[in-house]
Amino acid sequence: MRGVLAWISAVLGLLVLPSAAMAVPPLNDDFEDRQVLSGSLPIAEAGTNLEATKEPEEPVLDFARSGHSVWYEWEATVSGFVTVNTCGSFINPVLGVYTGTAVNALSEVAGDFASQGPECPGYDGEAVTFEAVSGVSYEILVDGIPTFMSGSDQGALEIEIEETPAPANDDFADAEALTGDWFSQDVWSAGTEGFTWNATKEPGEPAHAGDPGGASVWYSFDPPFSGVFTAQACGRFEKSLLGIYTGSSVAALTQVAADGHSCSLTQFTAAAGTTYRIAVDGRFDSASSSPLVGAITVGVFWQRPPFVEPEREPPIVELPEAQTQITKKVVRLRDRSVTFYFGSSAESPGFMCTLDKRESTRCRPPRTYRHLKPGRHVFRVASMGRNQGWDISPAVTKFRIPKPKPRR
Repeated sequence: MRGVLAWISAVLGLLVLPSAAMAVPPLNDDFEDRQVLSGSLPIAEAGTNLEATKEPEEPVLDFARSGHSVWYEWEATVSGFVTVNTCGSFINPVLGVYTGTAVNALSEVAGDFASQGPECPGYDGEAVTFEAVSGVSYEILVDGIPTFMSGSDQGALEIEIEETPAPANDDFADAEALTGDWFSQDVWSAGTEGFTWNATKEPGEPAHAGDPGGASVWYSFDPPFSGVFTAQACGRFEKSLLGIYTGSSVAALTQVAADGHSCSLTQFTAAAGTTYRIAVDGRFDSASSSPLVGAITVGVFWQRPPFVEPEREPPIVELPEAQTQITKKVVRLRDRSVTFYFGSSAESPGFMCTLDKRESTRCRPPRTYRHLKPGRHVFRVASMGRNQGWDISPAVTKFRIPKPKPRR
């Protein structure tokens, strides 16, 4: 019997050896061995980070501290905005773009929250945008994020470099409609995400918030009821411009409200049956002679006025000094789940989260929803102020869970 067991063990050992021998890092595991991407844009390349490792002093991307990174290099053949994406990857990827010739002496070009977008269809990947300069070599780092259930921080990946497209709502005639729903029984909200890279300004278009800007996008809003609404436009750059108008053409607008702060926020009285046009632009930067551009979030909100008892003062509600922000969303298609990372630059004792039309509940980051139905979903989160007053402009993001592919 012992002889039979020994023979079985030996056979199993031989079967294991080839698999172990195959478990080697990819050729572009180290910075010095980065894979060169060349040719005219768009460039697409399949790869893997299976068994990849992290080098000492290598940059650490958010949420990817386990370290399964691979490297690519691309020398720009054009000047202008380009987007690097990992759409269609099996892993949950994160990206960083750098310049430099040594792994411990790199300068980041893109990879932070401000450079993220445009997003991948179905959100099955990561994308960053930056302004490339012809003749400059850019070093691209790809890593994976550990997940709660699938563990897909290693595996097959797709990387693509393409010229950043102009936003679909660049022109007044192509304004994107804002549609919303009740966030809670006291708050109605509509919001979306977008970007202003390669956006332009049309002839006759006004200077929003009194600033010339130059990279505007347009939204339309049809209020579901009459009341005082709050509009918000946050750019992931120094200063965004917000203009709200009525009118049927870009050259014949009547201004309703405007604001021009880092995260523009303004109230306006809206009437049901009237269409409002919302323009979002970036402050004109005299140093670069161009407008500020980047990813943006846009929303319109309504809050039910607080009940005031007779002969008593209304409650004092102190809102956070900064808006709630969703910093990351990780969609795992294999188990139909999604995880959100969020926060506020102001001190907040808590958050309220809601998915689709579910009831709002207290939450804390990260917030995970599992076993979601295929289709489009909307997530909202609001932070609490120091005096227990909820932020009336929750952060909003959309995502999609695709239908499973039929088995062959």
